[in-house]
Amino acid sequence: MMPAAEDDDWAPVLGRLRNLPAALDGYRATLTEGIVDLKRWHMEALRQGSLGLDDLEAALAAL
Repeated sequence: MMPAAEDDDWAPVLGRLRNLPAALDGYRATLTEGIVDLKRWHMEALRQGSLGLDDLEAALAAL
């Protein structure tokens, strides 16, 4: 907790509150980037799984 008993104590509190919108924008950007990376990873995993199934089917057909 930051001190807030005196009038002078509020200057740092207000400074941090003024920085809050930029901090939230950065946080939102980080989360969005993480979601995009997760979707990209998921699509790659699906593609690799599909290719693995194709290989398995080809191997079984050759038996």
